[in-house]
Amino acid sequence: MATIKSQLSNDADGTYADSVTRAEGFMLQAFRGSDVVEGVASHLDRRPPDFPSLPVRSSDVPV
Repeated sequence: MATIKSQLSNDADGTYADSVTRAEGFMLQAFRGSDVVEGVASHLDRRPPDFPSLPVRSSDVPV
């Protein structure tokens, strides 16, 4: 969600083409993450996923 909010904020005044290019980069980066690896592995193993806890964020930290 933080990535989506950041991109929306940063790309609000940009072109559609530039936004799509950045979004594709973020998506490819996310596909290499440990959550995707665990999600696929748990699906193939037919077990519940064991995702790590998300870090706690303070409401005064900008996204």
